[in-house]
Amino acid sequence: EKIFSMAPSVPANLRSAFNADPDPSIVVTPVDSHEQVWGTSEGLRGQIGSLCVFSEPLQASQVKIMYTGGPKNYTLFKNEDSVEVADLLAKLVVYYDAKASVDGVCTNLAPTLSQYDGRVTGRYCHTQNV
Repeated sequence: EKIFSMAPSVPANLRSAFNADPDPSIVVTPVDSHEQVWGTSEGLRGQIGSLCVFSEPLQASQVKIMYTGGPKNYTLFKNEDSVEVADLLAKLVVYYDAKASVDGVCTNLAPTLSQYDGRVTGRYCHTQNV
């Protein structure tokens, strides 16, 4: 009910689609109803590199691994022998990278792809100094 207090215009039939979950921080939104629940989507603007969403907070050692890898480290998740990297992969829900796109669409590169389907669309922009 707390989530519905923030979105009072949610129709009753959509409210019933939400199951009670033992974890109150998880919200399930029925397919194609996210705009009815959360409002109109607003795109991110600017340059995008990698985007990762994890299922739970990272430990300091995991943050350090990602930071030391740098923004253009495309092989970060390839070292599956590392315990820290394996744990990161287990927590990874969504992983997008602008370099892994076709016709402006980035697909989810996370190993849990079959469980969490999604994609990000965008336009290619190029700037030049004159």
